Amino acid sequence: MLTEGSRHIVWVDSDPHVGAAQFESAGAKVHLYNETAEALAGFGKEYPVDEKLVCIITSMMRRGGRAEKGLLDGLGMLDTMRFRLQLDGNVSVRPILGVISMTADEQECKDHGVDVLVMGGRTQFMKKILHVLDHDDNRSWRADWRFAAAPQDCERLYQSAKVLQDDLGKEHEKLPGEVRELCPAIFNSTTNKCFCQRCEPKAVWQRGGQKYVLPVGWFRLGTEVRQEYLNRRSEIELWPVAYHGCTRQTVLSILMHVRVMFPGDTLIDGTVLNAAHGQVWADRVAGGGPCIYCSPSINYAGAPPYAKPFPTKSGEAQVVIQLRVKPSAINKFPETLRGKYTDKEFDSKELEWVINDRTAVVPYGLLVRLTGRPNQPGS
Repeated sequence: MLTEGSRHIVWVDSDPHVGAAQFESAGAKVHLYNETAEALAGFGKEYPVDEKLVCIITSMMRRGGRAEKGLLDGLGMLDTMRFRLQLDGNVSVRPILGVISMTADEQECKDHGVDVLVMGGRTQFMKKILHVLDHDDNRSWRADWRFAAAPQDCERLYQSAKVLQDDLGKEHEKLPGEVRELCPAIFNSTTNKCFCQRCEPKAVWQRGGQKYVLPVGWFRLGTEVRQEYLNRRSEIELWPVAYHGCTRQTVLSILMHVRVMFPGDTLIDGTVLNAAHGQVWADRVAGGGPCIYCSPSINYAGAPPYAKPFPTKSGEAQVVIQLRVKPSAINKFPETLRGKYTDKEFDSKELEWVINDRTAVVPYGLLVRLTGRPNQPGS
């Protein structure tokens, strides 16, 4: 039998009227959330991330056009929870993973490591979960993580991203106080996400009427978003996704300004941003004025001329900014790297998106990738 305060259960369901009386009567502390992002935000803050966390429950969380809006579904949340528990939690045995849904696919749930699937009522579901907890006292079967969504490469990628995050955090702390006050925080870990092939087996989606090809092989560090954009979140989540390749030297400025800067803008450190690649299409968009360049293709935006490789403790790495772009502001042009970095998912004549409205580009993630090569001399 569960004892008071010794067991915690996280339950995510879009229904605001979920009742967990059976769990509570059994002495469990239940943490109810109506959104996957809210549950992830509570990690280690609102519920423990040690052996007291005995169960994580979710519905499929796929109704209401959530995928089109870029919102994480229930199985995706379970993958992220397992990943974070394995890397950041103090857990020797994993929580039971449960799904309650009338529409769930049994094999899909098994592929994501789900232990208990009930396609029925909540009373039946809670009874089944309690039976597992009450009759598996040693829980030795839970010592095997069955971490199907995060192989060793996933952990290495995450750790490399974490090192970069820590380095940027230290650089941020060294800025003068009055400068740092302009952007007190630069990262938002609730939107961290691994895009390795195991974590994201389906690579092609749709966002804002445009093809969205996931940045497979990259890890996203969630970044802060300007308040003016957060106030319009429901609108901006319907915008297409794009990528902006950048250098290690420019990353902190982008994160501090919480926007991609125009050539000619004065950065926080007082320097003026130069045009890195000649502003090739500017005369066709803004009469020769400054523009922001991005691409719907991670392959193209991640090309070395844009995302210049740099050394890290884990080997050579690259960074790319993940963006949302206002559809009406997009001007499409051909690629300019002589066919060296094309993408089979996109027409090469539309690989470069040029935008002359700075408010039409919303950065929300810093993507990190290991090139697989050792650090190069002079890099």
